[in-house]
Amino acid sequence: MESEAARRAAVVLRRIAVRLTRVDSAVFDAVLTLVVADLVDLAGDRALLVELTDGGRNAAISTAWPSRDDKSIPLAALPAIAMTLIAGESVVIDDANPVHEFFASDEAALADRHIAQLIAAPIWRTGSVVGGLVLEDDKPGTWAPETIAAIDTIAQLVSAAAERVGDERQRQVVERER
Repeated sequence: MESEAARRAAVVLRRIAVRLTRVDSAVFDAVLTLVVADLVDLAGDRALLVELTDGGRNAAISTAWPSRDDKSIPLAALPAIAMTLIAGESVVIDDANPVHEFFASDEAALADRHIAQLIAAPIWRTGSVVGGLVLEDDKPGTWAPETIAAIDTIAQLVSAAAERVGDERQRQVVERER
């Protein structure tokens, strides 16, 4: 019998895949807002799409659901999470994957932001990490394996769509210059 987390992950993945495969440059930013809102349907309290700025020293919050007052995350406060994400690896912190020694430097910042659980998956563009999808929850618990896998898959879908839209925007610039 399929678990609730597996069912929810399948529904959200289908919805996001449809949105991202049909997206063009004119509506890409609006679609990303819907994708981030969909993540909260998957699990967690808050979802963010962040763009790395200042050479990876900060992360600008492009989209948050629900919306939030802070518009950036100083990655110096979360050095281990930032390093892992910039290296192209996902981060999972929950009761089953607690803040272990490597992430100990980030523990105070997570507590200050009321984050008990976190999943972060990298977003790629032209071979470099340019941001990440982040799912947060202020309640202790454990992410379902299906949720973790879904976030990684969604990050890959967003990366592919960003690449496609970036190429389309570049072609439009070249055509206008002719």
